[in-house]
Amino acid sequence: MVAATSPEAMRDMGDLLKERLGSGVIVLAAVCNDRPNFVAMVTPDLLKKGLHAGEIVRHLAKATGGGGGGRPELGQGSGKDKRKVKEALGLVKGLLPH
Repeated sequence: MVAATSPEAMRDMGDLLKERLGSGVIVLAAVCNDRPNFVAMVTPDLLKKGLHAGEIVRHLAKATGGGGGGRPELGQGSGKDKRKVKEALGLVKGLLPH
């Protein structure tokens, strides 16, 4: 969970993290306007392994009663139940290849 006031701020945070990590999957969640919001990003090397940020976000947002999607490298979504954000974030590990 991050402190962000908008999905745009979350994307900016994700861009900074992606730049610093070099390789990885970034998943951010924040409650903005009393709704859970999610942003996921996948670095180019992991796109080649079939990871899809839009699919990751779709699953997370669905767990909070919402929806989302996006491109393989960037996904965004929102939900309805902010009480389920931690539960949704707990799904991330299972969505990644082992």
